[in-house]
Amino acid sequence: MTSEDDALSYNIDQAAALTGMGRSALYLALRDGRLTGRKAGRRLVILRRDLERFLSDLPPALELRRPLAKSAA
Repeated sequence: MTSEDDALSYNIDQAAALTGMGRSALYLALRDGRLTGRKAGRRLVILRRDLERFLSDLPPALELRRPLAKSAA
């Protein structure tokens, strides 16, 4: 038996658990075409390679920076 991480495809709940993203965010990405989903009968499945591609295509997070202090005039 393979672990969930080794599966070839995931349902939306599994993909959400693996990525730490919410189901709504994944459904939005599917709707916008940023993530590819496939239909297996009535089931929606997300291939592991499509999920990995989606994650690698996300923009990098901006570095957290302290705002510059305003100088007193």
